Amino acid sequence: MPKSSLPQPLDDEALAQATGGYFSGGWDMHPEVNRDGWTPDAPETVTYHIAGSDGMDSLTGGQGDDVFAGNNQNDTLIGQGGNDLLMGGSGHDSLSGGGGEDTLEGGSGDDTLLGGAGNDVIRGGDWGYVKGPDPERQHGQPWRWENSSAHVDAGSGNDSVIGTHGSDMIQGGDGDDTLDGGWNGQDTIEGGAGDDVIRIGHDTVYEYYGSARGEVDGGSGNDSIWGNGEDDLLRGGSGDDLVDGGAGNDTIIWNPGDGNDTVAGGAGNDTLWIRMPGLILDDMRFTFDNQSLTGQVRELGGGAMHLGEQVSGTVSFMSDGQEVTIRFSGIETLRISA
Repeated sequence: MPKSSLPQPLDDEALAQATGGYFSGGWDMHPEVNRDGWTPDAPETVTYHIAGSDGMDSLTGGQGDDVFAGNNQNDTLIGQGGNDLLMGGSGHDSLSGGGGEDTLEGGSGDDTLLGGAGNDVIRGGDWGYVKGPDPERQHGQPWRWENSSAHVDAGSGNDSVIGTHGSDMIQGGDGDDTLDGGWNGQDTIEGGAGDDVIRIGHDTVYEYYGSARGEVDGGSGNDSIWGNGEDDLLRGGSGDDLVDGGAGNDTIIWNPGDGNDTVAGGAGNDTLWIRMPGLILDDMRFTFDNQSLTGQVRELGGGAMHLGEQVSGTVSFMSDGQEVTIRFSGIETLRISA
């Protein structure tokens, strides 16, 4: 394959002459392009492999499968169409995959990651990248333990998202998403439409890191939600959801329009909070797995009552003309309010 050099500045006309290639900002910013011909009428099909400089880079791809590595500073990487790989590196980066099944890696820094349409894989970061033009070495430093944060909007599609060590905002959007807040941080996660799997922290894998409060809203669909080792605020949303608070003093919320949820409080002093206007205790039916607990239930005032320690059972009531049953375990307090 012949090798040719494009002039500086690298303008639109020059880029239109390449059907694909590897660009390196590197140290001297004199890019080289490997190409085997060009089609002026269809420049949007170009596939680029670009490594940015140590400055603030702005890279925009076309409809092909692009590979962008931003390196240092605050980079803007836009994949547009195609199945793109966007790597922010260090700095506060903005990555947008566009259409296609994209992979976005924020790296260290406080990043904004937009998946767009398609089944995307999004990782908030703390991955480090080796500087230089060699595309085979972009993952030479796989882990960098820094307190970054990310704002992730995965968009439509069945997306997989892993947050950072910091406090992340993760929005799954439409589709059956797998959302993981990452290690540490006070994460806020919204599942959106679809049957989502949501975790706060990696406590099931890296137990040491699952240690900060998180807030989760599953959205519509039949979701599975796991908290971490601290005091979580978890909402299943509409649909028949599975919510597991894990360790810590968790609050699990049921709102009008939510479905027949299964709730596990886990270790700690956990609360099931039913926010239902006009609902009173006399309108609710309870069953307990241990019948001897029935006499121990007592009102605490303010629409709350103490059930005991690690209580399991069901609570049923009418909502919008239909009976709703919530199956619970490991719950100490039931709270009812508008």
